[in-house]
Amino acid sequence: MNRHSDLLSVLVLAAAAVLASAPPARAQTDPDPWSDPVNVSRSGAAEHPVAVGAADGTLQVFWWDRFDGVTTAYRGEAGWSEPGAAPIVVTEVVGEGERAELVSTPIAAMPTIYGGAGYAHALWLGAADEEMGLQPLLHSRLALGSASWSAPAEVAEAALDWRMAAAPDGTLHLIYLRPVHSDAFPAGVYVKRSTNGGASWSAPQALYESIYFRLLEVEEAHLWIAADEAGVYAAWDDERLGRTFLAASADGGASWSAPQALAPDEGARRALVLPTTGQPLVLWQAGGAAAGCALTQQRVTEPLTATLPAGGGLAVGEPERVLDELRSCPDRPALHRTPAGDPVLVTGGGGGSLTAVVWDGEAWSRPRSLSFSFEHPELDRGVYLDGLRSAAPGGRLALVGVGQDGDVWLVEGEMDALAWAFAPPSPWAGPVVAPEGEASLAVPALAVDGDGAVHVVWRGRLGTGRSGLYYARVVEAEGGPQLSRPVEVIEMVAGTVGDGAPPPALVVAGGELVAVWTEGREGTITASRARVGDARFPDGWSEPETLPMGGATGSGPAALVDAHGVVYVVYAAPLNEGRGIYLVRSDGEEWSEPRVVFDAEGAGWSMVDHPALAIDPAGTLHAAWVRGSSEGPFPPQGIYYARSSDGGRTWTEPRTTAEGATEWPRLAAPLAGQVHLVWWEGESQMHRWSGDYGQTWTYRAQVGGTRGATAPGGVAADGAGRLYLVAAVAEGSEGQTGAEGGSVYTRWDREQQRWGEPERVELAWDQLALPGASAALDAADGQLHVAFRVRVERADGEGPTQHVAYARRSVPDAAGEPEAAYQAEPTPTPTPGP
Repeated sequence: MNRHSDLLSVLVLAAAAVLASAPPARAQTDPDPWSDPVNVSRSGAAEHPVAVGAADGTLQVFWWDRFDGVTTAYRGEAGWSEPGAAPIVVTEVVGEGERAELVSTPIAAMPTIYGGAGYAHALWLGAADEEMGLQPLLHSRLALGSASWSAPAEVAEAALDWRMAAAPDGTLHLIYLRPVHSDAFPAGVYVKRSTNGGASWSAPQALYESIYFRLLEVEEAHLWIAADEAGVYAAWDDERLGRTFLAASADGGASWSAPQALAPDEGARRALVLPTTGQPLVLWQAGGAAAGCALTQQRVTEPLTATLPAGGGLAVGEPERVLDELRSCPDRPALHRTPAGDPVLVTGGGGGSLTAVVWDGEAWSRPRSLSFSFEHPELDRGVYLDGLRSAAPGGRLALVGVGQDGDVWLVEGEMDALAWAFAPPSPWAGPVVAPEGEASLAVPALAVDGDGAVHVVWRGRLGTGRSGLYYARVVEAEGGPQLSRPVEVIEMVAGTVGDGAPPPALVVAGGELVAVWTEGREGTITASRARVGDARFPDGWSEPETLPMGGATGSGPAALVDAHGVVYVVYAAPLNEGRGIYLVRSDGEEWSEPRVVFDAEGAGWSMVDHPALAIDPAGTLHAAWVRGSSEGPFPPQGIYYARSSDGGRTWTEPRTTAEGATEWPRLAAPLAGQVHLVWWEGESQMHRWSGDYGQTWTYRAQVGGTRGATAPGGVAADGAGRLYLVAAVAEGSEGQTGAEGGSVYTRWDREQQRWGEPERVELAWDQLALPGASAALDAADGQLHVAFRVRVERADGEGPTQHVAYARRSVPDAAGEPEAAYQAEPTPTPTPGP
């Protein structure tokens, strides 16, 4: 199952999965902090889900079924109950005199449901009375673990908006806005409490009166109530005055302080009082909606019992700006608490994503966002959750949402809230997919220019049926990096493109992009150039030029640029006369005649292909290629290596570096004399390296975390001898840290001489990483750039499409000082003779 979290990120508010009473967590060997989704409704007709949890770990889910009304399922010792109808029935007297009769009718819409004192509490507006047209606020309760509601009872004559909270001692506190006015009960904000779990309620107390509330719309109302061991806190807005008000109770809601205007000079709005392990926090929005989400916080500076009920309101400290990273102001907030008592604030309830922040006693965590989606465990399609709501059974955060399939799904967090919330931000940005285009039939190539701009080219089609070379660049947007709209810059010769075609090569030389690819049925090696600023225009690219050929055919070009701006291209002539490995170079004008790197025909080889090329800081060129057999479709027989210390004019005798079914070598030479070889073998990435110009090599070893690799990965290196590798892995591969049909990243540490822990590059549920990847390192900016292909399931069900994807990762130590390296003089290159 693949999940996608916005910003990589996964919203884990397992507000404390550490309580002994919580249900056991599944064993975790990967970084995914969520349990597998559970379909609790199994009906296809569900909407408006709500979850209610208790401190003992009890969890019950409610939703509205289009046929059965209020429906529920709960988790017991044996697992989840069967979903069943749980109607809330209102009994009314209909008719008069002898014709009067009792009529019982289930309510016709989903109520708001809160948890507290071991019950689920439903609140909703009843039918309007005939005299005044008032709609009473009705209440019913249900013992958790059952499906029977109590008889509805009126808790308020009229209400526009309401909110309920439970204190640690089980007392329920209700705040509501009365929109009608009378001498006995003026329009305003009222509170009530229940000390017996909602069986009965106290008389209403007016916290604030305003006749203008008769004109208030529900969208303008703001109410808040919260409670801790010390007292109860209420907040509300007066839209007419443009102010937010507070009141508090130090005796459990029996008496209340006078209304307290909060920061009237700053236009404070929508205040939330959040209990903590110390004194509460008051969080409010400054400046109104026009100012955006500027959140300000004030700390309560004196104990509640010292200031209430006599003496006025809460004593608060100086205002301070907080949570600047929030993309939007808190909307439909829900408050949970860690076992230590600090607040976990979840906002956005009822929408397609949630945002959460956690207070650790001193500071707020950075905001975490989640939009939850996954692959249906029974059906071959994805599920997107909407209507998300949160609960905290036993201190663990549970989320419920309804998918487009009409079922209610539940997931639970499995990480500690503080550990998750204060973890460092994800080093990855993306992946992002090119906004248009399909049939990207080969691994894209990418390059970084001197200004840090990232350029991507690939070969494929964009729905026109023509094959060509396509270009896009990475652009910065508000939500992070994006790929620009792809542009076909070169129309290729017919027969060039097929799935699995050799990928192009791309380098930056002297302010120009140089693209090289294999073209035509005969396999000519072709190149084109464009100024980096003109690459997005087809006219900005030069007329494609056929490079000098050393054999009858050409394949698999690889390219690099040396410190003087000279472009080197190595390619294979895989078959027929002149087969072998060749090198050409260009200083920006013409291409040189091909130099023989290896004469495969003269050596009696049947086939040769897939060359790789690298250059070290001393200017030594390193090349590797694959020996093939004419029996079957290029069965590989080994990888061979040679080097040149004179710019490619002469080369050492080839040395066998890997034998058997080895494929697609990748070379990196970060330090003088040091060369690394990475290749694909047996569905894994393999690695060995040399510190003496390829004269001796380490033993071959598997790159950790790449078992199940579906093709060669992208490799980059920095000046300190570190390697960076990204590879696609198959779904369900053993040894993966949660990778399920995606890409993994790992790094080679020269000092430790080992690969680090692999980490997953998250993809959306409907994306599957296709074989291959390319990588480029911008050491000055500390960024690793990666391009690859993904298969995307189409929403219209017409089958998958193939798109180019891009991601980047922060590698801040890549710009560090180079480490010392072995720099012995290489063995002199022999001069070929007759």
